Amino acid sequence: MLNYFQFTSGSTDRRLNCFAIYVLSIGVGFLVAAQSVAATDHFDGLRARLIKDGFGPDYVHTAYGDPGALFDVDTASFYFVQRESKMNYNRFLEDAPVNSAASYLEKFKPVFQDVEARYPVPKEIIAGILLVETRFGRVTGNRSVLNTLSTLSALGDRKNRKYLFTALREKRIKVSPKRVSKWADRKSDWAYKELKAYLTYTDKNEIDPVAMRGSYAGAFGFAQFLPSSVLRYGRDGNGDGKCDLFTHPDAIESIACYLQKHGWKENMSREDMTKTLFCYNRSTYYVDTILSVADKLKERR
Repeated sequence: MLNYFQFTSGSTDRRLNCFAIYVLSIGVGFLVAAQSVAATDHFDGLRARLIKDGFGPDYVHTAYGDPGALFDVDTASFYFVQRESKMNYNRFLEDAPVNSAASYLEKFKPVFQDVEARYPVPKEIIAGILLVETRFGRVTGNRSVLNTLSTLSALGDRKNRKYLFTALREKRIKVSPKRVSKWADRKSDWAYKELKAYLTYTDKNEIDPVAMRGSYAGAFGFAQFLPSSVLRYGRDGNGDGKCDLFTHPDAIESIACYLQKHGWKENMSREDMTKTLFCYNRSTYYVDTILSVADKLKERR
């Protein structure tokens, strides 16, 4: 659940230029050469596994038979080049982004009032998360969620790992077969669980699984939830009968629900706030930024 964004200001980015930060946030293949290939061979085993696990054959074959369903080496490559510690989170504490957060709180004041009446999570924390994640829904990622999670899931297949390793070497990304294999063992198991959650969500809500776009990690929507989090904590904030994290009321209430379920209470210490936010994103840089943005917003009350 993480993105990085550019706001107009006169300051100089100390670590990465702003365009590179933007690129990393949405997974555009700029730092690594774009490379996606037809899914026909790479996803054979994955399709069979999904059907065995209860997904309808027609649904699975329709999704993976779509020309847009691809084995996306480019997205997988990002896991070997991104380094969060190099990101400049201080950018979010400048006047422009904080002003935009204040405007957002005012624009959706009735929504926040309703959510704060039912959840113990302060509106400033929710606004801070939406600021850092997607700049309030302006940049939500342009990677196919299906391709991302399917590609990572398919790395449980040895031939796909070999294909990825060869592609990484061609991109001059320094990795060893052992490192790729160890990473793939862990990541493929995780991704398959998320893929099943994703297909469950899209099937239930009659969403084209190929059309959904998100981050290089498979998170989507204004709140950048992973599919498993959408199933557990996603909420229908606008009362239209479905959870759509590409709508502001649903995203706002879903964040509140997520944090409440992970232990957020009224009158928490800063230490406990940090622990709870760490469940949303396991990054000290991220958590410190959310709390600092919230502090700045509270000062404006």
